[in-house]
Amino acid sequence: MDFSTDFYRDEVRCGFHVPTAIKQAWGAELAVLAEVDRICRKHNIKYYAEWGTLLGAIRHGGFIPWDDDMDIVMLREDYTRFKKAAAAELPKEFALHDYESKDNHWLFLSRVVNRNHICFEEEHLNKYHNFPYISAIDIFVLDYLYKDSEKEKERSREIKLILAVADSIVEKGIDNTSMYGLKSIEMKYNVKLSHISSPKKLGIELYRLAEQQMARVPEREADYIGQIFPWILRGEEGMPKEYYDHMVYMPFENTFIPVPADYDSVIKKRYSNYMDIYKGGSGHNYPYFEGQRKNLQAVADFKLPEFTFTMDMLKCDREKNGENKCLKDFVKEYLGVIDELMCDFCQQLIQNKPVENQNILPECQQLAVDLGTLIENVKGENSLNVKEIVSYIEAYCEALYKTYNFLADTADISENGSLDSQEFSDSVSYLKAAFENVKEIINERLLKKKVILFVTTGQKQWNGFKKLYSINSSNKDNEVFVVLVPVAFKDALGRASFDNVQIKDTDFLPQEAEARSWQDIDLGLLKPDIIYIQEPYDRENPCLTIPPKFYAGNLRNYTDCLIYAPPFYVSEFNENDIRDVYNMKHYVTAPGIVYADRILVQSENMKAMYVKKLTEFAGEETYNIWEQKIKAAELYNNEEIKADKVNDKKTVLFCIGENELAGKKAAVLSEIKKRLEIFEENSSGFNLKICMYPPDLDAWESIDADTTKSLMKLLEEYTEKPWCKMYDISSTEWDDIARENNIYYGSPSPLAHMFAIRHKPVMISM
Repeated sequence: MDFSTDFYRDEVRCGFHVPTAIKQAWGAELAVLAEVDRICRKHNIKYYAEWGTLLGAIRHGGFIPWDDDMDIVMLREDYTRFKKAAAAELPKEFALHDYESKDNHWLFLSRVVNRNHICFEEEHLNKYHNFPYISAIDIFVLDYLYKDSEKEKERSREIKLILAVADSIVEKGIDNTSMYGLKSIEMKYNVKLSHISSPKKLGIELYRLAEQQMARVPEREADYIGQIFPWILRGEEGMPKEYYDHMVYMPFENTFIPVPADYDSVIKKRYSNYMDIYKGGSGHNYPYFEGQRKNLQAVADFKLPEFTFTMDMLKCDREKNGENKCLKDFVKEYLGVIDELMCDFCQQLIQNKPVENQNILPECQQLAVDLGTLIENVKGENSLNVKEIVSYIEAYCEALYKTYNFLADTADISENGSLDSQEFSDSVSYLKAAFENVKEIINERLLKKKVILFVTTGQKQWNGFKKLYSINSSNKDNEVFVVLVPVAFKDALGRASFDNVQIKDTDFLPQEAEARSWQDIDLGLLKPDIIYIQEPYDRENPCLTIPPKFYAGNLRNYTDCLIYAPPFYVSEFNENDIRDVYNMKHYVTAPGIVYADRILVQSENMKAMYVKKLTEFAGEETYNIWEQKIKAAELYNNEEIKADKVNDKKTVLFCIGENELAGKKAAVLSEIKKRLEIFEENSSGFNLKICMYPPDLDAWESIDADTTKSLMKLLEEYTEKPWCKMYDISSTEWDDIARENNIYYGSPSPLAHMFAIRHKPVMISM
């Protein structure tokens, strides 16, 4: 499965930092899902997103940010067919794990894995986004439940007994107690258990028997459905079977995933107020691959590759690096040489030597032209400061030319010729004044300016620089430049190519920004006083890299102060938020943080978290270093986000979800008509945009084609009114939708959270 480079970039979702390493796990799991989906489509096998995957599909349009696994569910009949098809058709490196095929897998679910072992083969790494760890999809099973609750309780007791005997035999072997249980089971179910001599095989037989009991209720005799192991066995209720009558495909990261058509009812049964954000846990340690990594390290005879700290990393011999001349040094030299020549010129005028004077002026002009070209090359010809400097240099060159012509015209004139004319005298005075103007403008616009360079890697990242850029660029003593550097994907061997890479999308940068080409910028000549960075990884990111000359370890050689500022605002957390703390190992214990002279963070609390993490990483002796380097600062313009609006008249986005059709059925028309009537009564105060989720109407028609047609006819009636429009969300970025509209109302969808993070009102109609 292909993903864009942007998919793997760090980002913050719902205030939670998702690093590249987690994105790799997501990508690998989606690749496994693609194989499962391929087989299911081929054999007309239904499956649905389940648990956190279902919640993520509806609430986030992808993974829950703090989740790292994928769950699906099948009805028993489909599950049985899938296992048979998968055994024959999964790629050769894949495996299907269940209690029969996998040791210590004593669960009534299957797991599709892309490998049975951690794999560092180049082909595997290229296929799974440089992710060597085993990736899997868990498949849960739905069985039909008795209408009679007492019968269901009795079945649960029977299954629990079978499992208790099985677990005892597998763990302890056969003893008198388990033998008694076996005899009871054989008599009750009229079966002969054949593997008495093998506890493992006997356990599998008993699990098969338990599974048969789970599947014994036919669909026609059931109203409800549920996962018998473990939930029904624990006394939980099932769900109406009609919840799974239809499925629709919902957006999920870069693909689509099937969900129950009446997903709203299913998720509410699972999570109640499911649009409320709660950073809950899952059934395994986070992230799931960390255990694999630790196990690998335990048996490996070498240290697994990871960024490690040494005290030498804190050393930077800037005095040695400063021996190389920068633009300011060269400019001073040019001005000094021209100044000497101008003095010689004036001295020779006093001595009335026009021929010698004539030779000096072209030399001055060439030096001036070279000076202007140098400044343009280093700072960019479109820089406003550069344009002003060049205009003064051009005026000086014109004065040189005019004076030169006087000298040329008087070359054969006697000593007391036209050199004494008022016109020539004025020309020389103008020449002197023009050079003084050049020196003055260069001093004011170049030599006295503090050079600030912002290194960014994209629009989302730039948002973290907006406030810092505004502060620095508003200072008249600063000259601020921006360089947008590309991000490339690394192959399995760590190689990346930036050949012929051109960045065209710079529209997000401020109009007045002095943007420099990443290929052409000469850091040694520019020698910024301060460089701001947001990319902390250098070569340590497992998937992505930037051109090496922009690594923090390199940039610090070209500046007196390297400052790291996180590109994203994260929700405040503490030591108890173990997932937030874990992910810090990716973006905090990184080269850019270590090499930076100053680290800016969003709060004193976050400073404390950074200091603690870095001290654990680098050693107790470094505590004071991080305390001094890290500063709390207001980095983000939250008020700007809050004030985001299109016009004075509010725009309401009315989202009608397919769940309305699946859940309310025939009543959906009257319900939506009622809401539209209320909107119309109050339409003088706002504009209404109606969107469908999912936007593909095929999903709606697959549930109820007639009602869908009636609904669209109803919406057409209203969208002809001036205050109401239809909005196709399939052709617009969700973030842009939230930016362009003021209020979210309607069915649950990932769009709701795009509004919420912008501090815009969200009203969910349940």
